[in-house]
Amino acid sequence: MKNEQYALALLAFRRNISKDISDYDLINHLYKLAFFEKKLNRFACQWCNGEIEENDYIKITEGLKTRVKNICALLNLQVTFQNDPRGAYICFIMPDKSYNSFDGKTYRLTYIY
Repeated sequence: MKNEQYALALLAFRRNISKDISDYDLINHLYKLAFFEKKLNRFACQWCNGEIEENDYIKITEGLKTRVKNICALLNLQVTFQNDPRGAYICFIMPDKSYNSFDGKTYRLTYIY
């Protein structure tokens, strides 16, 4: 299931990026985004469970969010974030309005890591 979801995510990103980028670079960016998704979600869980203080949580996640925004800027994608640890932390807004989430608006990488 993981490989199938990864392939679908790769196809969705390939359809939606407006810059000319090689498949190799796109795969590397997708791996990085999935890695940051996992880290941000883990920190959201720790904050929710009281394992880390809110100030520490904000300090840690701001740096990671900046890195995600930088990658999305390279790919010309809009990105939003949500702090609920029960779902995906990073929410991509695709130009073609494709989605894989229950909100019907965003694309998420929850299932590929």
